[in-house]
Amino acid sequence: MNYFEAFDKIKDKLKDVDSDKLGENVALQINLTDDDCHGTFYIQVKDGALYVEPYDYYDNDANITVSFDTLVKIIDKKLDPVEAVAGGMLEVFGNPDKALLLTRLDKKAKKAPAKKPAAKKTATTKKASEKPAEKKPAAKKSAAKKAEEKKEAPKAEKKPAAKKATKKTEK
Repeated sequence: MNYFEAFDKIKDKLKDVDSDKLGENVALQINLTDDDCHGTFYIQVKDGALYVEPYDYYDNDANITVSFDTLVKIIDKKLDPVEAVAGGMLEVFGNPDKALLLTRLDKKAKKAPAKKPAAKKTATTKKASEKPAEKKPAAKKSAAKKAEEKKEAPKAEKKPAAKKATKKTEK
């Protein structure tokens, strides 16, 4: 893996970090020590936003030297940065309190999908509903026809019912 691949993986891991919980402005320069992916980048918290860029940061609060694998374990919360310093896997030059930013790189809490509010009637939907009102006379004609059919239907039903009754009496 080269430096750019390593940097992209780290930046991808940090894209969902909740920068609101990081607090004050902090700038950390990270130096990767791996033979295949050595290089420098910075992590900065400024005005509540998190920046991760592949450049030197000369006015940093702390300069951290670490391997790619160790940094990934710290970001994934599988290794405590203080333990990494004690074990010689991570070196901090500058303000060690600012380097503790690495312990606060928590992911944003996933929010439940919001329910969509019911659609409100717009002027166009109101106009559409008014148009069928103009066509109501046609609907009344069909209702009148239905009423006539209902009047005729019971008469037709009475005759067969009467025949059935006569058949029953004949048996």
